[in-house]
Amino acid sequence: MSELTDALNRISNWMEALHPFPIKDGQKIAPYRPGLSDTDIKNLTDNLPFKLPQEVKEFYQWHNGDWSTRDNRFSGIHNNEIIDLLYVSPGIMHKELRPFINEEIIFLSLHEAVSCFAYASKFDEKPYLPIFSEENGYYSLLISEGNTSPVLIDDYEIIFPSMTVLMQSIAEILENFDSFKYANKSPLTIEEEFEFRDKLTNEVAHKYVGKLKSRSASFTLSKIISEL
Repeated sequence: MSELTDALNRISNWMEALHPFPIKDGQKIAPYRPGLSDTDIKNLTDNLPFKLPQEVKEFYQWHNGDWSTRDNRFSGIHNNEIIDLLYVSPGIMHKELRPFINEEIIFLSLHEAVSCFAYASKFDEKPYLPIFSEENGYYSLLISEGNTSPVLIDDYEIIFPSMTVLMQSIAEILENFDSFKYANKSPLTIEEEFEFRDKLTNEVAHKYVGKLKSRSASFTLSKIISEL
């Protein structure tokens, strides 16, 4: 198992513990679309002017975006199939299915990511592939020749050296935050939760990206987990 797959599985386990996935026809329904096959990924990316690094393929083999995708600015995608798939019993839709971690951050499907790239490439020829969308912009990957892809924010500042490091950071924050909460005999106040989460986020950012990038990384991580 790769380090990225391990981190993604830790995130999945945390999310299911918090919001148990509904069951339909004997199968769990995750908050994300099923992962893609190698053939699916190849077909969707054949026309890109670059090849996807291994960790990007692995990420989309895990899951292919949110069910609740709302970002149609460039893709023109309409998710009609969601109507049937998200019903766990007649007339009842599972309301806990939600975007990535923060409700305002959308995990784009590979189809949408490629469509966004096609639009953006009209103005910028650099190999930026958006993977998460929020109201004011995107989190993108800088596609390189190696097996990893640095993660960038709107102004194309590199925040995390790879997708793997970003997911490891998120997984560690989620797990340690829960451990802290349950280790306390008395319930934490909202102020105590916020204070510890901020401290933890800063420590994890410093650990994974170093002092130079830790401030930007901490801000990015705080936005991703801000709905917890």
